[in-house]
Amino acid sequence: VVGRDITSEVLPHAEIKIFLTASLESRAQRKYHECKGKVSLEELKRELSERDERDKNRSLSPLKKTADSYEIDTTDLSLAEVIEKINSLLDPPLPITFSAELLEKELEIFVGKLERIRSNQISLETIRGLTIIYQGERKPLKTISSLRISPSNELVIRAFEPQLTSLITEPVRKMGYKLEGITKNEAYFTLLSSGESREKLTRDVKSITEEGKVAFRQVRQAFREKIGVLAQGKSDKRGELRISADQKRKYEIEMEKLVKDYQEKLIRAEEKKIRELGKI
Repeated sequence: VVGRDITSEVLPHAEIKIFLTASLESRAQRKYHECKGKVSLEELKRELSERDERDKNRSLSPLKKTADSYEIDTTDLSLAEVIEKINSLLDPPLPITFSAELLEKELEIFVGKLERIRSNQISLETIRGLTIIYQGERKPLKTISSLRISPSNELVIRAFEPQLTSLITEPVRKMGYKLEGITKNEAYFTLLSSGESREKLTRDVKSITEEGKVAFRQVRQAFREKIGVLAQGKSDKRGELRISADQKRKYEIEMEKLVKDYQEKLIRAEEKKIRELGKI
């Protein structure tokens, strides 16, 4: 819908409001080309200026830009560029979209951590998925060591470099394995007893879930800070995006629901893992 009082009077609650503007000179030049020179440029500038003044000062539905409107200055833009800017506003990359993607990534990380907690069987594949911090870099365990299960059902990890052996032991112990011995290049592990293993692994599962909830809350806090800036009338990197107080409240409600949904997904993953551990 187009008009000089659309955003302020006709559709004051529209979700997207756009205020198009341009310099008087630019508007007169466009009008001059539309008229194909039938009216002088100076006459068109005078008419446009007079109309602007009438519309701005009229008592009924005056021309004005509302606080929650997106302003696009078309002075130096082509028609295609104006359309492109408008289209970008119709589906703006609002912070909630980005935050939803972050929540999904965090959920994937923490569900992965839960899945890597082994049950009552030694799983070389799961252990190979471990990563070790070495020389400031995160390295997969399978790239710095070899793994095997001995005839006596021990997990044997042989480090490719002696200095790595001690680094490997702690992450493996956290997975519920008991360190039985260590040499220059090898570390030997066995499964904890059923009760001991189940109790420790259940604590680990709950700890991972709490870490995930903290990560979700951090995403929510970053989202609140972002929309707080936009609601103050400040622009994002595109120099255009701003949101109204009503939009801010709407997005906050949506974000709360989103965080709650992801917390519930993580809790369901936790419950599934605890049921699995109950079979040990």
